[in-house]
Amino acid sequence: MKMRKLWILVTLMVVSVTVWAPLQAQGQDVFDLGKIVITATRIPNLLQNVPVSTTLITREDIEKSGARTISEVLEFTGGVLVRSYGTIGAAGSLSIRGSTDSEVLILMDGRPLNDPVRGGADLNAYSLDNVEAIEILRGPFSAVYGANAMGGVINIITRKPPSELTAKISASYGSFNTSIISVSPGGSLGKWGWLLTADNISSDGWRENSAYQGNHYTARLDGPLTDSIKVTLSANCATRHLGMPGSIYWAPSQATQDNDDGGITLALKAKPNQHSEISARLFTESRQLIADTHDPGWPTRDTTNASARGLELNYHWPVSPKHMLTLGGDIREDEVSLTAADGSSRLAGGKKSVSTRALYFEDQWQVAPYLTVLLGTRWDEFSREGSGIHTESKLCPMIATLLEFDERTRIRLNYGQGYHPPTVFDLYWYEDWGGGSGMFGNPDLIPEESTGYEIGLEREFNKLVLGRVSYFYSEAKNLIVWVNTVGWTWEAVNFTNASFSGIEAEVKLAPSPNFSCSLSYTNLDSRDRAEYSGNYLPYAPSQKSDLTLSWRADSGVQISLQGEYVGGMYTNRENTHKLDPYTIGRLRVSWKTGQESEAFLVLDNLFNQEYQMVEGYPLPGLTLRGGFNLVI
Repeated sequence: MKMRKLWILVTLMVVSVTVWAPLQAQGQDVFDLGKIVITATRIPNLLQNVPVSTTLITREDIEKSGARTISEVLEFTGGVLVRSYGTIGAAGSLSIRGSTDSEVLILMDGRPLNDPVRGGADLNAYSLDNVEAIEILRGPFSAVYGANAMGGVINIITRKPPSELTAKISASYGSFNTSIISVSPGGSLGKWGWLLTADNISSDGWRENSAYQGNHYTARLDGPLTDSIKVTLSANCATRHLGMPGSIYWAPSQATQDNDDGGITLALKAKPNQHSEISARLFTESRQLIADTHDPGWPTRDTTNASARGLELNYHWPVSPKHMLTLGGDIREDEVSLTAADGSSRLAGGKKSVSTRALYFEDQWQVAPYLTVLLGTRWDEFSREGSGIHTESKLCPMIATLLEFDERTRIRLNYGQGYHPPTVFDLYWYEDWGGGSGMFGNPDLIPEESTGYEIGLEREFNKLVLGRVSYFYSEAKNLIVWVNTVGWTWEAVNFTNASFSGIEAEVKLAPSPNFSCSLSYTNLDSRDRAEYSGNYLPYAPSQKSDLTLSWRADSGVQISLQGEYVGGMYTNRENTHKLDPYTIGRLRVSWKTGQESEAFLVLDNLFNQEYQMVEGYPLPGLTLRGGFNLVI
């Protein structure tokens, strides 16, 4: 109750400043509207000119936040819900406007990271130190990016090599014997730039058997092959070991998980003439996951091996300075095997392969000085092994418009479709417990589909206050759930439909060069439209609010405060059990020790809240860590 009163008080303070700030003197534009984004249209645009709902998290935002992982960066973002099963390194999931984890497409520099086995992306496999920015799109975007973009798209943009020889060294230590050490040297060799990153994360965890040990490495080389062709070669790998304590409702688990991930990407950009551009990306990646229960009564050891390779091509053709056409296509092949300790396959029929072919078209046209239109459509054909080869295709259109009343007032209106194909787990999982009981995939599943629209208003007030508000609505059908068919038997089925509607609002304030504030609020109504028609969907809170405050003193001291309120969430489709609402905060205090170096202190769960994001997986109270960033 006290936390709710505090949140209401902060909200009233922000609203009062919103009313007051437009009366003050004109200031320099300090908001993100002038930043370049690429995810929404595949070509660089100013954020204020993008016709769809987009959030940009910059490198500066990341450093101010005190976050240790990509998931922690996203946690305090409007419309995005991060669910964690534990402390650093533990499994987690993302939701945008009520979606499931596998219905959010995760990209890195435009390349999909979603796992074909279970559909989501394991963000613990990627180093935060290598991230330059994160772009977030809300709503169905399969017309632009294809599979999994039902709830939205998150594009992680990696750092470019510095122009001069530079090395950054970071180290921190805190609660639960958690240490993070990272090094990232970079520089140039003639016209070529290079960047390396390496980090080590170690933690005892706060529950029994929740220790974590992770190492991440990346390498990047940029340069020109010719005057008109530029190339980027990048590689990443990660090795991680973590304990899996399981739910508190069961006996303590001694299970562990070992992960090895790696990939190589070659990207080319060519300019056949002054205006057109051709881009290509060739990649290969591999993942191995070993899950071991270490249970003497029922020992299991499952090994998952997944590999992917793909090619993407884009051609950007400017019809005129204000009219850009984009044509593209991509090919991707995934192979998955999952074996038990005795060598038997956990997938019916053994190793599986999934392939995708896609063609897409986009037309971005500033029809008039006050009207920009984005049209797009994408055709995907995906094939999977079953009893023979099963092939399906999807055609997803979209239209988005940006209407500018004046240089400070904009309305965005968009419509789109999305789809999510069944995962390998949903299709082929085979776990026989004997007597006809067990968990069995369903090779006859069809893709999930969604259709949605959004209308939003954005307004700048005297360069000091930025306000955004939007209404969204979408419907999803053929949603895949695992149901208890008979006795102790579970099967994946296209079982339900759902609707999602709500309002998102955001206010950003910058009353002085040294102080900034943002407050976002999401009201979500997500309902089952099938067997439990009218019930709320699990883990989709009806209310979520996020606050960020940042203040910098002339002396070099900087204070950043982030807070989040999440309303109560049902944990099952029957709506018989609900998690309590919670309010958490993160405080980061830093002070300059040199021109580009600093020491810092971070407090997480500032209010010492007892809470769970996932039922049965409590999270720790107030934690502390300190460290430094040194640039040489």
